[in-house]
Amino acid sequence: MATLPRRLVDTRRNLNNYEVVRLGGIIAEPTEFRQTLHSSTIPAVAYLGIERRGLRISREGAQAQWGEGAYVWPARLHFTSLPWIDVEAPTGTLVEELRVKGQKPFYRLLPLTGDHIPVRVLGTNIPGEVIAQFRQFAPED
Repeated sequence: MATLPRRLVDTRRNLNNYEVVRLGGIIAEPTEFRQTLHSSTIPAVAYLGIERRGLRISREGAQAQWGEGAYVWPARLHFTSLPWIDVEAPTGTLVEELRVKGQKPFYRLLPLTGDHIPVRVLGTNIPGEVIAQFRQFAPED
């Protein structure tokens, strides 16, 4: 069995002590995922942040209850009316599938270093005109 990357192992958490099965590794080819934008008060702003900087790593609290990382779902999974963004994570991204009893499987992503995972945006359910409106007022980094 291959050794898991140190950052993936060292950053694991289980704040609520749930029964969880973890399967980890490194993405071997660009892979699609879906992220819900449930913690954002203005989803179009969150979308622009992902488009410009990539997925942001959550480090603590409820948003990182399984460990630091960006949390995503399988590509094109539809089970909510929340705003979402489909992205493609690059080769070399650390990935851990989490299987928690009573929940759909989801993933924790981490870059080898840093606080963002560069991604390619593939789609969203946020209307294009809304994104365009916010793009007009959001300065480039």
